[in-house]
Amino acid sequence: MSESPYALPVEEFLDRTRVPVVDQVETRTEPRLPDPDWSTRLDPYLDGGGGDVDGD
Repeated sequence: MSESPYALPVEEFLDRTRVPVVDQVETRTEPRLPDPDWSTRLDPYLDGGGGDVDGD
């Protein structure tokens, strides 16, 4: 049986695939701001969310 023409030695594979730790992490110096249309307003009575005693 012949050796595969696509075979790659393990050492060569690991040398190509290892990424330094510094390059693996993305750091941000400023906090990410929410999108301009994002709202924190919660309205539990919107769209029938707050029914009366009998659930209507």
